[in-house]
Amino acid sequence: STIILSPSNGDRIEEGTPFVISVKTVNLQLGFFDNPQTEYYLSPQTLNSNGIIEGHQHVVVQALPDGTVPPSAQDFKFFKGLNSESADGVLSVNVTEGIAGVGSHRICTITGSRGHQPVLMPVAQRGSQDDCIRIEIVKKKNGKGGKGFNNVAEDVTEGELERVRHGRRREGRRRFRDRRHRD
Repeated sequence: STIILSPSNGDRIEEGTPFVISVKTVNLQLGFFDNPQTEYYLSPQTLNSNGIIEGHQHVVVQALPDGTVPPSAQDFKFFKGLNSESADGVLSVNVTEGIAGVGSHRICTITGSRGHQPVLMPVAQRGSQDDCIRIEIVKKKNGKGGKGFNNVAEDVTEGELERVRHGRRREGRRRFRDRRHRD
């Protein structure tokens, strides 16, 4: 079983800003990774002497332009195999270039056996071996201030901006109505 430790679900990360993805895995002996160029899918899933699957982790970041449409498995912004051994089950990777493109994204783990197949689990009724979280990639703030609509915080989505505009229109109508009643 795996859980993503960082970033946290719902985090807002500025576009192009480096960040770290950390995961913790239990009941998988990490560090088993056959050569993907010559041995991909060749070896069967193996167990250690305690009956624990020998394998490795992956992390993948995908854009979610529409929260109701599953993204194509071929479209991803970042992918990395985590091939190291880990006594405590924690593995991390630096996303050194950050993620380009504002909007909703998901970060998921993919648990693989040594031969890169998805791990085969012993029973169907169980918790998931993988984890996913959602993050929001926001525009990088450029330090420019201002009071007009064009200078609102750059991490505000179009929907939020429209709600602000609509709210200001309503507030303006209320003030106009209040002035008429005072005269």
